[in-house]
Amino acid sequence: MTASHRRHAFGVCISACVLAAFVSATVKAAEPLRLSFAEGDQYAFRHTLKTVTDVEMPFPQKTTQTMRYTLDQRVAEVDADTGDATVEVRFRHVFVEVDMGEMGGFRVDTADDDSDDAATYRKLIDRPFTMRVTPRGEVLDVTGLTPLVQEALAAGGADSVTMEQVETIVGDESMMGMYQSFQPIYPEEAAGEWETESTISLPMMGPAAIRVLWTLGEHHEVNGQTTTPVAAAAEVTTPSEPTTTSLGFADMELRLRNMVSTGVIDISDEDGWPVSGEIRSNGVMGMKLSIPGLNMPTSSNMTVNSVSIIERLEAPAPEVPTHE
Repeated sequence: MTASHRRHAFGVCISACVLAAFVSATVKAAEPLRLSFAEGDQYAFRHTLKTVTDVEMPFPQKTTQTMRYTLDQRVAEVDADTGDATVEVRFRHVFVEVDMGEMGGFRVDTADDDSDDAATYRKLIDRPFTMRVTPRGEVLDVTGLTPLVQEALAAGGADSVTMEQVETIVGDESMMGMYQSFQPIYPEEAAGEWETESTISLPMMGPAAIRVLWTLGEHHEVNGQTTTPVAAAAEVTTPSEPTTTSLGFADMELRLRNMVSTGVIDISDEDGWPVSGEIRSNGVMGMKLSIPGLNMPTSSNMTVNSVSIIERLEAPAPEVPTHE
């Protein structure tokens, strides 16, 4: 083979390699986003939701509520037909703080023996409940959390009013809505931009129809992991159904009238689960107080501003089977 032939052959080889790499990259890029499910896989996430509400009537009132919890989750089962996963979830840590100004507030921290009601909420720690999630990231249901909350509150001597209030914040429906707000719903086919519509229940607000526009960004590194940012722009398309909560002295009816949210969630290129993210929301909620002895209920609107943060933590060590 002459030098000219060798140079030609080498050039053809390089071209073929470049073409193969291009085709491989194109195929990979064309694959739709999906969550990775393998039985026994374990993850840990810290979710934080801080909400500030302002109401003018019947008297000016500003309430700041912070909920932060750490969840350990393990893929318990994968449906062979649908690919949906049953995920076992356990609380590792729970923190709740409510500041209502002159009306007081409370603070719960399961890691602090001196915090209010810490002993009651510690009954939730390491107690399993489950959720079902599709490979596209849609949370189908959460089951088993509401009974755990009821059991913990009853053991702590909570009255029926307190139990009702807490269940609207921490329960099957509210957990499903909160978890979905941190987890993108991926498109049916590969796309750089897509829309989803779903109905989710948020704490104390009831179910509302939400439309989200998702947009993929460029790959980058987050906490040592290769991720793809997914920008979210969401809006409530249908006001929520009214939810009524007893305050003891009155019944409070709440209805989410409108809300817009924007933010970015960085998802792992390896398994599709979130690595980090922050979503900010602004909305208006209608409130109606029905007080015994008053013929006419008091109605008012309140502004609602919130920030939701998700952080992926080091997963718990896998369980080691014991042999007798």
